[in-house]
Amino acid sequence: LIQEPTTCQHGVLVEAYDVSGRSALEEILSALTESQLGMISEMFPRHIIDFLSNGQNPAMRVLGGAAASAHASGVRDGGEDPV
Repeated sequence: LIQEPTTCQHGVLVEAYDVSGRSALEEILSALTESQLGMISEMFPRHIIDFLSNGQNPAMRVLGGAAASAHASGVRDGGEDPV
């Protein structure tokens, strides 16, 4: 709550920020991430992605798990695993 100096009435201060630039960057980053996961999904057979997703390295678990879910959602040609 703030007080208007000339009338001494109370008011509410509202601030607004334009986040459209950040939103656009987040969309670009999301699209890039999806394309990279799709590429990983096409490069490695399913058993390699499963191994990476079950590994001890936390970064590899995240990457492998995301790529495995890309496999499951049919990112590959026709959704089939060639191996």
